[in-house]
Order: sequence, then C-alpha cells, then structure tokens
Amino acid sequence: GITVVGKPKPGTAPAQANRLGAVQSAPLSQIVEHILEVSDNEGAEVLARQVAVVEGFRPSFTGATRAIHSVLQTIGVDTSEDTFYDGSGLSRQDRLTPATLLAVLQAAATPAHAELRSVLTSLPVAGFTGSLSYRFQDAPRAGLGVVRAKTGTLTGVSGLAGVVTTRDGVVLDFVAVANGFKPKYTGIVRDRLDQIGSALARCTCAAPAVAASPSSSASPSSSAPAVAASPSAPAS
Repeated sequence: GITVVGKPKPGTAPAQANRLGAVQSAPLSQIVEHILEVSDNEGAEVLARQVAVVEGFRPSFTGATRAIHSVLQTIGVDTSEDTFYDGSGLSRQDRLTPATLLAVLQAAATPAHAELRSVLTSLPVAGFTGSLSYRFQDAPRAGLGVVRAKTGTLTGVSGLAGVVTTRDGVVLDFVAVANGFKPKYTGIVRDRLDQIGSALARCTCAAPAVAASPSSSASPSSSAPAVAASPSAPAS
C-alpha cells in the first residue's frame, strides 16, 4: 500500500518520521563466531565493509582494506609488510606474513583487548567443529580437542592460525603456512599442518620458547611450511 515516487537514494530520515520497520542483527561476537567456524568468505567481506563504515571509509574493497590496516595498527599490529586487496583473503594479490597473524592472536589474548576474546573462543576445534571437523584424523591424536585454529586455503596455499594447549598446560599461539605447492599435494600439505599442531600439543613448553622461520607471503616460491609459535598472554 506504499507508493514510491522517484528513484530511491540514501538519506537521513527526519526526526518526526514514522518507523516502518527495523532489523537487528545477531551480536557481533556471534557473527565473528560463524565466520571463523565455517570459514564464511562472504561474511568476512561484509564484515570488512562494516569496519570501513565505522572507520569513516567507503564500504568498498579499497575502503575495507584501508580500515583493516587502520584497526590493526590501532591495536599494535604492524602491517607494514602486508598488502590487502579484500576482506575475505580470496584475492591472489593479498600478501600476509605469519608474523602479522601471530600478532593478531596475541592481541586477542591480552586483557588490554578483551573485546577481541571471541576471536579466540570462536576458532574451530580440531576434530570436532567447523572447518576442522574432519581434520587431525591422521595426525597424532594429541591435537584433537586442544588445537583451535582458523584454516586458510587457496590453490597452492594452505595454513592454520590459532591456539593450542600443550601437554604441560601452556597455551601457545601458532601460525603455520605452506605455499607454492602443486594442487595434487593439497591433502599431504594439510596433513603436515595438522601434524605441526599436534606436535605443539605434545610439547612441554613451560619454559619461554619461540620458534619461527622467515615470514611467508600468500603465494611465492617455497612449499615448506613457515611456522611461528609463542606463549599466549593469559586470558582474563
């Protein structure tokens, strides 16, 4: 029964306008949980556009990537070696170092950024939930249930980034990325990444320890995994 005259365009309703309808989304923490658990690329892209709006940029690819850089720098994550072309990570032009991913995990674990805690609690659980439901089946069983990680996959690229509880109760942030391999080896590479997670779970790492190889971007030469791990800050 409503007649629309003219072409619709964005605008601000006057204070006296009658509300015709309203939609309220799920809490942001639940949206983040869904995106991380099932690796929802479209959801990640939409969320990046929302970040752009909040940060004062246009809700576009360019605006979203500028907003991502801005927010990460605000929480102390150095993105000087990274290049973003989208919010989903599907662009072959994206370049992201393991060190950046590790820094995001570390920031989410600190009391100073308690608002990011859902980033950690929403990660899929090895062998049980989300994109890790059917992973870690052929790896040592130490990783089952104690590795929580986000998967990342493109043709010739595979990675895991998350947290793992070691045998002696230490919580580690870790990132493992392999790239440059032929598609036919994807299954083998995934198994190797699962084995890395399981090896960390078997670790007795109560003493401070950091193991890392040179940072790897999203698509160059070597197929050897780049691995970075460090003790996580205590969650509070």
